[in-house]
Amino acid sequence: SVIRIQKPPYPSDGICPVCVHSGKLNFHHWDDINPSDGLWLCVSCHARLEARIRRYGKQVIRNMINEGKLVSHINGLHTAGR
Repeated sequence: SVIRIQKPPYPSDGICPVCVHSGKLNFHHWDDINPSDGLWLCVSCHARLEARIRRYGKQVIRNMINEGKLVSHINGLHTAGR
């Protein structure tokens, strides 16, 4: 049987909320128990987010999002990676 995931709507502007890049966005879901709980990110920010989750743990990153700190953290990674 096929399981359908109800994701939040794809952003109409197609802009990544982290780096404001316009283009294809991927949906990052937090866990398989509730796959509709997540956010839309560009490919680059999605990869950076996955790396941060592996390094710091999922809960630390979720707390950063809730506190509004993830955007500046990932944007710092964009700068450091150049």
